[in-house]
Amino acid sequence: MKERANKKVNELVESSMDRLNKLADVNTVIGTPIVTASGCQVIPVSKITVGYLSGGSDLGETKVVKEDESVPFAGGSGAVVTMKPAGFLIDDGNGCRYIHAGEDPVDNLIDKASDFLKGFQRT
Repeated sequence: MKERANKKVNELVESSMDRLNKLADVNTVIGTPIVTASGCQVIPVSKITVGYLSGGSDLGETKVVKEDESVPFAGGSGAVVTMKPAGFLIDDGNGCRYIHAGEDPVDNLIDKASDFLKGFQRT
């Protein structure tokens, strides 16, 4: 009976992890490149955090239930996934640099915009 419960829990974990792996693939972490009108390539980078919990057990008292396939099994799993912008990888043709998004990516991006645009104003 214990082997059966372990097998069911393993199946539950494998199924859940397969789904989480599809969610957090490389295309999610490293975004699609954006090409600006000036030819600069901006690639968004995200941070993904995953918390996962699973478990299960056969139901019934061991004195009453026989070790067979008719023992009911209960199991469950849950996950919490957060995705936050981490920064931007920028290739302007003269080199690459990374702009860290900080705690508030919109405010930080606005602060960095003037430095970013100064690079394009050089002729």
